[in-house]
Amino acid sequence: MEFSQRNIAGITGISLFAMAVMTGVGYCYAFSGFYIANDTISTIKNLNQHGDLLKLTIFAFSINLILNIVVTWASYEFFKSFNNPFSSLVAFFRLVYSAALCGSIFYLLSVLELLQNASTDREMIMFYLKLFLKTRSWGLIIFGCHLFLLGIMICKSRVVPRFVGYFTAFAGLCYFFVNTGSLFIQSYQIYKELIENILAIPMALGELILANWLIRFNYRK
Repeated sequence: MEFSQRNIAGITGISLFAMAVMTGVGYCYAFSGFYIANDTISTIKNLNQHGDLLKLTIFAFSINLILNIVVTWASYEFFKSFNNPFSSLVAFFRLVYSAALCGSIFYLLSVLELLQNASTDREMIMFYLKLFLKTRSWGLIIFGCHLFLLGIMICKSRVVPRFVGYFTAFAGLCYFFVNTGSLFIQSYQIYKELIENILAIPMALGELILANWLIRFNYRK
């Protein structure tokens, strides 16, 4: 089955919007609903009382993984005619991010297995949850590199407006520095909430502006 460039743009745009929704549901609502950093007792209590939030987190991240693979293919197909080698590089970074996302889901599944087996090993449960967060942060560093390169490619394509590329590239830098700080800068935790609240909007807008343009391109006459 062959897809036109307009069809591919529409698939990419819709998938990007769906991913934003799944991220909001999976991380901002479900995971944040039971996980409390550095508080094992409260986290385990929340998991025992609201176990469905963990399942919802796994479901949302699994859908995101599938959508990521779709976007990897679709964005490569859309941009390859403008710069095939660069488009391949951008797609490669998104695939590596997808691999990290897959790994983070594995840790959540390990937590679910422990809970279903009525495990009392609280430390192991927290260990897997922290591994999930660390793997997710590593993945988002790679994702930030992907967005930055994607923004450059958009600017060079001369098909997508340059301002879309600028927003995408800036969002990539935000993802990179936020997650690098979280992993490697000890004092970052003091300012983490403030920094992430400030950068949350540009990080969200990066792909959403691109998604909006791609969907409009699909329906353009």
